Amino acid sequence: MTRNFSFRRAACGAVVGILVAALLAACGESGGGAPSSGAGAAGPPGPVDAEPGATVEREGVTVVFHEVGAAYSFGNFDNAEEGFFFISALFTVRNTGSGSLDLGIESMTLETSGGGRGELRQAAPAVRLAGAGPSPGEETRGWRSWEVPNGTTAATISYKPRPDLEIRFGFTVPDEIRDRWRV
Repeated sequence: MTRNFSFRRAACGAVVGILVAALLAACGESGGGAPSSGAGAAGPPGPVDAEPGATVEREGVTVVFHEVGAAYSFGNFDNAEEGFFFISALFTVRNTGSGSLDLGIESMTLETSGGGRGELRQAAPAVRLAGAGPSPGEETRGWRSWEVPNGTTAATISYKPRPDLEIRFGFTVPDEIRDRWRV
């Protein structure tokens, strides 16, 4: 009887040890919350300066990243292609310096967690972000939208207000992708 009990105890200990080792290994792979750029990664790619709700102040520019949302349509003719959806982000950009800021189509790009890039679209849930940066002392507020493949779970928006400055906003895609975004 003692021999049978010892065997069961050893077997149970081995199983618990394997489960603990697997749990610790899984925690170690997460990198402590650091984003990964591999396919299927849970976090936004690359280094990130801010998340939704944050304000970033840098050398002559202040950017507020208000919110992000996802939808298959904004109504009328603003529909994502089959197998894709829109990611839209609301920004306020303030020019706190004396020079000009870029807000053209090349100044903001979206990188997906799978290593791809979002396709900039003119569609938006409300007022689109201006195509030109605000003058010194002024600000502009609006939405930018990108079309991304279904299955995209996280992304990073890279904003380059000047060639020598980059600000990166990371986020996970909302759980709910709206069929139609109504403002």
